[in-house]
Amino acid sequence: MLMKNLPVRFKIPLMSFRKAAAILSAALIIFSIGLVILRGLNFGIDFVGGSVIEISKTNNLAVEEVRAVISEVPGVTGLQVNAARGTGAGAQDIIVIRF
Repeated sequence: MLMKNLPVRFKIPLMSFRKAAAILSAALIIFSIGLVILRGLNFGIDFVGGSVIEISKTNNLAVEEVRAVISEVPGVTGLQVNAARGTGAGAQDIIVIRF
């Protein structure tokens, strides 16, 4: 019954939009290449290498204290110590150490 209500031929002029679609696609490709050249790619911790340690932050633990303790370890360089907030309903404050 439903098939009788559909027209036999659909007349949607998709090919009339081909020039506009090609121009839009070319512009977006050029724009994205320009962004990669100007801003570069952010590979993050996955491709850079290294490790991440997350410490649950207690009331008496500060980021500065963690930095001071880690800076005393001989041979350890290039560390990043940051404070962050976990995700979810019971989110806790955490300290993230990247090396």
